[in-house]
Formats: sequence, structure tokens, C-alpha cells
Amino acid sequence: MLTYLRTQSKSWIIKTILAVMAVGLAFFYGYGSFRRGDNTSGEAVATINGETISVKRYTSALKSQLAIYSQMYGGEIPDFLETMIKTNLLDQLVEERLIHQWAVTTGVPVAKEEIAKKILANEQFIKEGKFDAEFYKTKFRPWFHSEYGLDYEAALKEDLQTSKAVEALISATAKSAPALEDISQALSTHRYHLKQIAVSPAALTAAEAKQADTKTDAATGPTDADAKALASIVLHTLPDEAKVKALLKPYGIEIIDLGEVPLSDWRQMLPQTADAEALPIIQALLKLNADNPVPDEPFKVGDTYYVYRFVAATITPAAPESADEADQQRFSRLLQPFLVDSLHQQATIELNKEAL
Repeated sequence: MLTYLRTQSKSWIIKTILAVMAVGLAFFYGYGSFRRGDNTSGEAVATINGETISVKRYTSALKSQLAIYSQMYGGEIPDFLETMIKTNLLDQLVEERLIHQWAVTTGVPVAKEEIAKKILANEQFIKEGKFDAEFYKTKFRPWFHSEYGLDYEAALKEDLQTSKAVEALISATAKSAPALEDISQALSTHRYHLKQIAVSPAALTAAEAKQADTKTDAATGPTDADAKALASIVLHTLPDEAKVKALLKPYGIEIIDLGEVPLSDWRQMLPQTADAEALPIIQALLKLNADNPVPDEPFKVGDTYYVYRFVAATITPAAPESADEADQQRFSRLLQPFLVDSLHQQATIELNKEAL
């Protein structure tokens, strides 16, 4: 698969994958050639770049989800949980569409022979040791279309294409960006105890800023440059917390002790950070230790500059895992969130919640 990526490297999407996410993923789409959604008549619960998710598909998936939870809760599903299931399911279906649309842009081919091989190997279609073609054609395939509003072979092709594109992404990132391996591993093994200072123009006032070394324009009030300057002063004053507290006191800004947080819960450390923005920050946090307790510069998220001070780290040895498990973990822990976030930012998504 990596060979395929390299031979197709003239494609902008392949170059983006091979350049990998060090500076975030940025995709531009031409969606006109995509399969137009579920190909079923009736109302849609969502439209993603012109491709629809039908009410029929959503309700079938919801029925399966509710049946599972109903067994878990003895037949009674709490209202709050049912609402959560419905919302999460819609998000999941949208994410599924986004990832498949991305997979289409990679141009990864799926041959008819691959689809046939998958069908012939499916134990559901085996009767008395042989493939039951009549059952497949006259019963299963019509049932699948009736139940999900999708043609089974078209859906299988989607799954194969998406799976192959994901495998290519995993392979490419492992080869071209070894640092991602460290991050993927650290997400499951590292816990960080950090202290945080957040500085933004909103946290300053012109009168208060005049009392510090950071000067502001009284006519316009504190600016982004003022916030950045104060954050930089804080960063270079650390780890002397007494001096930092004195410096921040006029602004009412405090040093927040975040306690020990698993790196996998990095959103607790990086509030309001989009997935695609977080990767370089996580890379910088991984470099912090007792000898190097502060990053080289403040991190900007939105209009806020964040400064961190390392307190301690706990590292739990990773459990042995197979190559397939490692690939799956790498994708689910690291690549998928950043990929989906980037796709969301570039996509046109319309939700029809009245149809739910």
C-alpha cells in the first residue's frame, strides 16, 4: 500500500498524507464525482458535501443501538441516555461519510474481485460448505437494501476502500513521520501534571496593562500583541512562581494547577483546541521534563495564549500488542481525531434534526 501511495505521489492528497500532520491537515475537495449518498428516496437526516444520509439508514442504525442498550438496562432506557445515543449516532454517521469521502479522494482502487472474495468468504452465505448464491441474491441482498437503504455490494466497496485508505495513511505516517509513533504511544502511557497560565486581551484592561511592562493603546484597549507579550514574560519568568504571581496579580490572572491528567485527555489541558491544532502542542508538551519545565514559546489557541509549567510525569509501560492492534490504536488514538477535525473544517454539513 505504501508503494501505491508513492507511485501516486503526484496527487495533492497523497502528498499531503506523506507530508503528514506536523503542520495540520488541510484538504480541499471536489465532491461532484462522489456517490450521491444513500440513493434512497425520502427525507435526509444530514447532507455532507451534497451526499445524504437517509432517515431510513439512521433509523435502522438507531434501532440496532437501542436494542443493545435496552438489554443492558433491562428494557428501560433513560430519556437522557436515549437522547445521547441519538446525537452520538448522527455524529458517527457524519464522521463515517467524511472519512469515506476522504478515502475516495485518495484514489485507492477496489477491484470487483476483492468485493467478490469478501462475499464468498462471508460465513452468513455458506450452506453445507458451499456459497449459497440463491440465498445471497434473493434473500440477503434485498433484505439489506430494505433494512438499510443501501446496496450491499456498494456498501462493501465503501468499507474496503475506506479500510485500504486508512491502512495507507497508517503506513505512510509510520514511515514518513516516526515522531507520530511516539505521540500515539504516549497517548496511552503518559500522565502529565502541569500548571497553566492563560492570557488573553479579554483578561486585561488598558488601565491595568499600563501598570506592567506591557504597554497598550488606551484608545483601543489591550491587543493580541499585549497578551502575547505578557505571556512571553510569564514564560521567561518561570519556574519562579512567586515572581509570576506578582506579575499576574494586577490582571487577576492565576496559575491553575491542572493536577495529573492522562495525555489522552489532552482537551483538559488545551481547552477549545481543535484536533488539527493540537498536534504541535502535544509534541511540545512531550519534550517537557524536570530539566526543561517550560516550552519554548506560549501556545496560542483562539485569542488566548497558554503557558505551561511541567511538575511531574507518570509513564506506564505499554501492554504488548500485535501489529494489527498497534495500527488500529494508532489510527483511533491519533490519526482519526486529527483527520476528522480537518475534514469537518473543510466540509459543508447540513443537519435536519427535525427528521430525527
